[in-house]
Amino acid sequence: MGLDDFDLRVLSLTNNAIEDSEIIFGRRIESIGSAKTYKAAVKQYLKHKQSLNEDSIPLHEKISLAADGSKFIERMVLLSESDMNNPVSLLKKMGLDPVQWDLITADFDAKSWQVTMKLYQSEISEDGKKAVRAPDRVHKETNWGYNCKVKVKPTQNMITIDTMRNVFEGLKMPVQKKYKYTTDGLMWEMSMFDIHIGKQAWADETGEDHYDIKIAKKRAKATVEDFLSKAGTYEKILFPIGQDFFHIDNTQNETTAGTRMDVDGRWEKIFQSGVEFLTWAIEELRRLAPVDVFYVPGNHDKMLSYCAIQTVDAYFRNTDSVTVDLSPSPRKYRSFGKGMVGFSHGKEGKRIANLMQVEQPKMWGASLFREFHLGDLHHEMVWEEGGIIFRRIPTITSTDAWHNDKGFKGAIRKAQAFEWDKELGVVNIQNSVVKV
Repeated sequence: MGLDDFDLRVLSLTNNAIEDSEIIFGRRIESIGSAKTYKAAVKQYLKHKQSLNEDSIPLHEKISLAADGSKFIERMVLLSESDMNNPVSLLKKMGLDPVQWDLITADFDAKSWQVTMKLYQSEISEDGKKAVRAPDRVHKETNWGYNCKVKVKPTQNMITIDTMRNVFEGLKMPVQKKYKYTTDGLMWEMSMFDIHIGKQAWADETGEDHYDIKIAKKRAKATVEDFLSKAGTYEKILFPIGQDFFHIDNTQNETTAGTRMDVDGRWEKIFQSGVEFLTWAIEELRRLAPVDVFYVPGNHDKMLSYCAIQTVDAYFRNTDSVTVDLSPSPRKYRSFGKGMVGFSHGKEGKRIANLMQVEQPKMWGASLFREFHLGDLHHEMVWEEGGIIFRRIPTITSTDAWHNDKGFKGAIRKAQAFEWDKELGVVNIQNSVVKV
C-alpha cells in the first residue's frame, strides 16, 4: 500500500505546525501544542504506511470477495463519530464508491490514537476576498484511529463493462422491412398542414375543443389511419413536413419571430412528440409506396421543424423506400406525369402567382395541370389564377385564445389528401374530418 501525492506532501512539510495543519486537515488548529501533536501523529502513521511492503497485503488491510459479488474489507482508517453514522462517508473513507456499493455491515475497533480538530465555520467578508473566522461558531470533532471491517455488495443499478457487453452481444441491428411496390399507379399527396404540436387551447375560453400535446398527437395519428383506410394503389407518396408542424421555435416558448405563445409542456417534450409521430407516420405510409418527405418552412417553427426533418433523415437514411429533401428553400415543387404541384406556407402574398413558372420553368413547360398548396390560414380556400389552382389547406388543430379573440372561427377541422393521375392531374380529394 503506497503513498499518494498528498501523503508525500504531508511528510515533506517543515513549516510551523499551525500553518501545516491547514494543509493536513483543511482547517487551521490555533493551539501550537495540539498542532504539533496532531502533525506528529499523522507523520508517524504515514511513515508506518510507507514502510509496509507494497507487494503484500498489509496486516491492517484485508480484502475478500464472495461469489455473489459482495466484498469484505478490513482497514485502518481515521473516523469521526459523524463518519460512523453516515454510510456514504464511511464508504468513501474505505475507498469505495457509494454509487457502486451498498453497505451491509460495519464493525469498528478503536486503536491507539486519536485526533481532535477545531473546525471553524468560515464567513466571507463583504469585499468577497477575505475569509473571516467566527470564534463563536467553533465545532470540535474527534477523529479516532479504527480498525474498520465492512461488508458491501454491488448496487443493483451498477453498470460494468461486462454488463454492457452482455447487453449488446444479444442485440441485432434493426432490419427495416422491404415492400413490393407498383410502378404504374397514382401519386398520393398527404398534406397535413398547421398541426401546431405544443399548442395549448382551453375549451372554456375558446368555446371549442381542448388542444394539447396528447390531443394533437392522437388526432394526427387518427388522421393518418383514416387516410390509410381510404387508400388505393400508389406509385409514390408525397409527405411534406413543416407548415407550422410545431407551435413554437425556441426555449422561451416563442415563434420564429419571437411571439410568445400559449404552450403545453417543455420544448423537449414537444419536439420528441412530433418526431415520434413523424417516424410512425412514414413507417405506415411506406407500406403502400415509396415516400418522398420534404421540408416546407412555416412562420411558427422554422428552426424546430428543420431539426425534425434532419432527425427523420437520420432515422430513414438506410431505407430505400424513403427519400428526404433537406433543402431549406421556402418553396418545394414536385411533378407527376402532366401534373405539377408547389408547396409553400403562403406568406408571399400576391407574388405567389408568378413564382412557379420563374423558379421551375422546365417543370412548368412539361406540365398541364398545376397547383399550389398553401398553409397558414387554417381554413380551406380554392381559386385559380394564371393557369394555377391555388388551395389553402385546412387544419386539424383547435382554435386557441388568440384566434378566438380575433374572431377567426368556424372552419371545419380536417386534413386533405390528393390523388394525382399522370394524365389528368388531381382526380380525387380525400377529406379526413376531426373526430377526436
